Amino acid sequence: MYRVAICPSCNTVVYSEVEYPTQPFDCPFCGELVDFDVPSMTATLPDDVVEKVRILQDEIGISKHGLSRLHGRKRRLFEILQDLSKHDNPISIEKLRQATSEAELKWDWVRRQEGILENFGIDPRDLGEVDIA
Repeated sequence: MYRVAICPSCNTVVYSEVEYPTQPFDCPFCGELVDFDVPSMTATLPDDVVEKVRILQDEIGISKHGLSRLHGRKRRLFEILQDLSKHDNPISIEKLRQATSEAELKWDWVRRQEGILENFGIDPRDLGEVDIA
């Protein structure tokens, strides 16, 4: 089961695999504990997570989605993923690669942004091996 919730610290919609619906987990963006008392939804299948994320994003409004706490490259990547997710479900790896290239984001760096990628339903392992340099 997956729990999709709004992080109380950075106000970002996040999710995690959990054993029970109110199980706390750490926000992949800011590290804050997402406890049982924050607005949340559950999903039984990974494919359902994307829909639940969108529902919660709509509830809090896109302006409160945590963008103000992301800066520079991470913000650009987040905005690219957000734009692609409006048109593509699941997000096409080729479209992601093209968009990040146009934004002058290095692919190796993109692949290391696990928290942001996973928040949009992308398994970083699907992007290939990361060169550690």
